[in-house]
This record gives sequence, structure tokens and C-alpha cells, in this order.
Amino acid sequence: MKKLFTFFCALLVTSSVSQAAEQWREKALIAADHLALTIEALDETLHEVYDQHKTPAFKKAVTDIHHIEALVEGLMEDLPAASFPELCEDFSHLYEDLVEIRLDLIALGLQGNPQVVRTWNNMANTYNRELNPFFRNCSHHWSADSVDAGLVLELL
Repeated sequence: MKKLFTFFCALLVTSSVSQAAEQWREKALIAADHLALTIEALDETLHEVYDQHKTPAFKKAVTDIHHIEALVEGLMEDLPAASFPELCEDFSHLYEDLVEIRLDLIALGLQGNPQVVRTWNNMANTYNRELNPFFRNCSHHWSADSVDAGLVLELL
């Protein structure tokens, strides 16, 4: 009887851990989806406020934003089944490219535009507060810009 009780307790714990892992992935997926919406808003804002759409700097920024949108979509596709180290690599790549788009915005002189700053800061806060906490336990040894508590985006 004691062995049967131990078996059921182990099964219950395993089931709870498995369910928690799935809940983690579901919550991370919701955060990634929210981040995708804020990145799309940033893309739209950039098109609205920047007059010189044909410049190489603008084209680079738009290309970078579209690449980031694809990265978030890839992360969302991977979240249900990929291993944690694979997800960490996706997340690190996303972070590096978000840092790059921030530099693009600065190169365009848009850090002084209140609408761009507001949209960027909203996106960065979504990234920092909603998605980043799921990846705080990643080993960021492959990234020179790592922070012990995770990869945090700067505001504009």
C-alpha cells in the first residue's frame, strides 16, 4: 500500500511539474504575442513620423524591424515544443536585433521624437517586463551584452 501511495504521489508531482512547464510556455507565448503587437506599432510609427523614406538609414531600420517581427514569430512557433536552450538562443538573437533597431532609431535622429520615444519605450517595457522574465535563467554566455538578470532593453 505504501508503494502504491508513493507511486501516486510521484505521478501527481510529475503531472504538476509538467503542467507548470506548459503554463510557462503558454504565458511566454502570450508575452511574445504582446511584444509582436508593440513591434508592429513601432513599425507603423516609424512610417508615420519619418519623412525621408528613401534614405538608406530608413530602409535599414525598416528591414531590421521586419526581421525582428520574423524573429518574434519564430520564437512563438518554437515556444510550444523547443528545448529551453533553443528558446534561449532565439531570445538572445531577438535581444541583439532589438538593440540594433534602437541604434537605427538613434541614427535617424528619432530619439527626440516624442511619438517614437513613446512607442519604443512601450515596446521595450513589454519586452523587459513581460517576455524577459521567462528567460532570466538563460545562460547568455554567447552574448557580449548579457546582464546577469537577463537581457534588458534600454529606453530611448
